[in-house]
Amino acid sequence: MSRWRLAACAWGVVVLLSVVALLQRLSTGAAFETRLLALLPESVENPLIDRALERVSEAGSKQVVILVGHSELQTASRAADALGAHLEGHAGIGRVVTKQSGDLGNAAQDFYFPYRYGLLTPGQRERLRQEPEEGLVQQAVERIYNPVGPPRLTALDEDPFGLFSEALLETASDSPFRPEGDRLVVREGRTRWVVVFVELSESGASLAEQSALLDLFQTATRAAQEAGAREVLHAGFIFHAAAAARQAQHEMSTIGLGSLLGIMALMLLTFRSPKPLLLAALPIAVGCVVALGLGQLIFPRLHLLTLVFGSSIIGVAVDYGFLFVAGRASERPWDAQRRRVEILPSVAMAVGTSLLAYAVLASLPFPILRQMGVFAMLGLAAAWLTALLWLPAAGATLPQMSARLLPALLLWAKQHWPRVGESRLLTFALAAAAVLCGVSMTRLKSNNDIRSFYASSPDAVRQGQRVEQLLRLPSTGQFFLVSAPTEEELLQRDEQLSGRLLQARRDGWISDFQAMSRFVPSQKRQKENWQLEWERLYKPGTAASRVFKALDASETGEIAQRKMQSGTLPLLPGAWLQSPLSGPFRSLWLGQGSQGFSELITLSGLQGDSMMHALEQVAKASPGVVWVDHVGALSALMSRFQTRLTRLMVLGYAVVALLLFARYRGSSWRALAPALLGCIFTAGLFGALKVECNLFCIFGFLLSLDMGVDYGIYLQETGAGDFRVSFLGASLSAVATLLSFGLLALSQTPALRTFGLTVLFSIGAAWLLAPCFSKRTV
Repeated sequence: MSRWRLAACAWGVVVLLSVVALLQRLSTGAAFETRLLALLPESVENPLIDRALERVSEAGSKQVVILVGHSELQTASRAADALGAHLEGHAGIGRVVTKQSGDLGNAAQDFYFPYRYGLLTPGQRERLRQEPEEGLVQQAVERIYNPVGPPRLTALDEDPFGLFSEALLETASDSPFRPEGDRLVVREGRTRWVVVFVELSESGASLAEQSALLDLFQTATRAAQEAGAREVLHAGFIFHAAAAARQAQHEMSTIGLGSLLGIMALMLLTFRSPKPLLLAALPIAVGCVVALGLGQLIFPRLHLLTLVFGSSIIGVAVDYGFLFVAGRASERPWDAQRRRVEILPSVAMAVGTSLLAYAVLASLPFPILRQMGVFAMLGLAAAWLTALLWLPAAGATLPQMSARLLPALLLWAKQHWPRVGESRLLTFALAAAAVLCGVSMTRLKSNNDIRSFYASSPDAVRQGQRVEQLLRLPSTGQFFLVSAPTEEELLQRDEQLSGRLLQARRDGWISDFQAMSRFVPSQKRQKENWQLEWERLYKPGTAASRVFKALDASETGEIAQRKMQSGTLPLLPGAWLQSPLSGPFRSLWLGQGSQGFSELITLSGLQGDSMMHALEQVAKASPGVVWVDHVGALSALMSRFQTRLTRLMVLGYAVVALLLFARYRGSSWRALAPALLGCIFTAGLFGALKVECNLFCIFGFLLSLDMGVDYGIYLQETGAGDFRVSFLGASLSAVATLLSFGLLALSQTPALRTFGLTVLFSIGAAWLLAPCFSKRTV
C-alpha cells in the first residue's frame, strides 16, 4: 500500500471518529450557546470582579419585568392578571408575580420599627444639626395638630417627632414604585403601569427553548391587550438573546445555503457536469463535519455566532477542490495523481497562511473569538487533507469540459487586460488611487464596542430602554465594587461613597443608585443617629420635654424618653437579607470572601464618556472602591488587540514578501501588489464612506492578505504551461470567496457585517488587479 493510500485511510479514521463524536453529542441533546454574556472574557486581574459580574448575570438572566399600562388601574390590573395566567405553568417559567402579598408599607414599618432610633435620612441628620430647638419644637407640634399633613405611622410615645414615619415615606418617595392596593404601580402621566415580575427557570438555554419562550411572551402580551391593556412593555436578557439567536440561525442558513447555491451554479456553468461539483463539495462537507465534531469535544458548547462565522469558511475550503478540478481545463490528458503534485506547493502555502491568520484570532482572550478561530482552523485543515488525500482517487476520471465559453472569456480577458509596465495610464491611475486612498485612510475611525458582537431586535431594545427609564433600573455591567476587611467597615465605606452619589444625583450625573447602606446603615452611623436624637430631642430639658409640656402630656413624654434612652439593637445586614423586603436587592451583597466582605453599588441613568471618567475618579478617591465598567473595559481591550493585530498584519506582509522573493525574485512584487492595493483601496473607501473600523475589520484585512496573495501566485504559476488552468482556478476561487464572505456583508450583526464588507472589497479588488500585474505569457 502506497504512502498516499495509507494516509488516506488514516484520515478516514479521523473523519469517522469526528462523525461519531458529533452524533454522540447530538444524541445527548447538546445545544448551541446563545447567551450574550458567554461572548465575554473573564477578568484575570481581579477574581472578585468576575464574582461580581457572575452575580449580576445570575440576577439579570432569569428576571423579566413586564409593565402593563392603562389609564385606569382596574383595567391595567385585569390585563396583568390575564398575562400572568397565560404564563403560569409553562415550561421555562419559574414564578409569576402580578400581586403583592400583604401591604409592603406595613411590612417595611414592622421590620424597621425596632431599629427606628438609629435610622435617619441625610436630610433629617442635617436638620437636627442645624435647626434651632425652637424650630424643632414648633415643627413637632404642628405635625401633631395638622390633620392634612403626612400620616403618622406609629403612636405618639414611639415617635413623637415623626422622624421614623418621615424616613419611611421619604424612602418610598425615592422609589419609582407605588403600592396601590395589592399592585405595584409606576405612574407616567395619566398612565398607570402595573408591574409584573417573571422569574425564569433553569431551562431556556437552547435555541428551541428560547424561541418557545419568546413565542409564549408574545401570546401573553396579546392576551393582556385583549383584556384591555393599551400597551405592554417587557425587559429582560431573554428577549435580546432569543432575538440574536434567531437572527444568527437565519443568517447561518442564508449565508451557508447562498454560498452553496452560488458555488453549485458556478461549477455547473463551468463544467456542465455534476461530478466536478461533487468533488469540489467533498472537502467542504468533510471540513464542516470535522469542525463540528472536534469543536464539540474542545468546547463545552459552541456559540451560534461561531457557526455563522464558520459558515463563511466555505469560500476558502472550496478553493482546494476548485484548483484540483480546474486541471481538467488543460489540453493534456487528465492525470489525477499528477494534478495533486502540481497543486500541492501552492495549496500548502495557501493553507498555511490561512491557518496562521485564524490562529491569530484564536489566540485572543475572547471566548467567542477563540471559538471562531479554532472552528475555522479545524474546518480548513480537514478540507485541505480531504482534497489532498481523497480527491485524486475520487476524481481519477473526470469529464472533459464541455462548456468552453467561460475559459475562452477568461483567456481573452487575460490577453487584453491592461498591465502595469505596458499601460502608463493604468500605472498612473493605480498610483493616484493609492495616494488618494492613503489620505482617506486618515479619516478612518475605530469602534470596538463589545455590543457589536450581537444584533438584538430593535423593538426589544426600545422596550427595554423604556422599562429601564420608568423603573430606573441599573446599567448592566457598570457598578461600584466596594470591599473591606469587616462588615462594619464595608458599610462605612458604602456610606462615604453614597454621600458622593447623592450629590451626583442632585447634579444630574445619574438618575438613581442602589446601595446597601440605604437599607442598612453602619453601626457607627446608627449610634451617631441615636446620639444626635438623644442630645437634640430626648435628653431631659430639650425639645421632647417642651413638646409634651405643650401637649400637657408629661407622662407620655417620660415614656417616650425612657423608650428612647433604652436604645435598640443595631440593624445588621443578616437580618435585612432574611427579610422579604431585601428580595429585589439581595444581589448587591456579595458577603464574605477570601479577601473580606464586598458589595455592589449599582447606578442608573448613566450617559456619556465624561460621566464614566468622573465616576472612575470618584472611585479612585474612595478607599476600597473600584469602578467596574465591564463593557467599556472589554471595548478598550478590543481596541488594544486591534492595534496589535494591525502591527501583526504589517509583519505578515513583510514575511509574505520575503517568501515571495525567495521564489519569484524580481517578480515577487507582482504577486504581492494585488493584495496590498486591494487592502489600501478598501481602507480608503471605508474612510471616505465613514465606515467604522474594528477588530474584525483588521482581521478581514489580514485574511484578505492571505487569499489575495494566492491570486497573484496563481497567475505567476501557469499550470505546467497552460495558463487557462491557473487563471480558471484563481477565478473560481475568487468568485466562491466573494459569494461566501460577501454574504456576511448582509449580516445584521455589525462585527460580522464589517468583516464581510472588508473581505468582499479587498478580495474583489485583488482578483481584478491580479491580471494587471501578471506577465504576458500567451
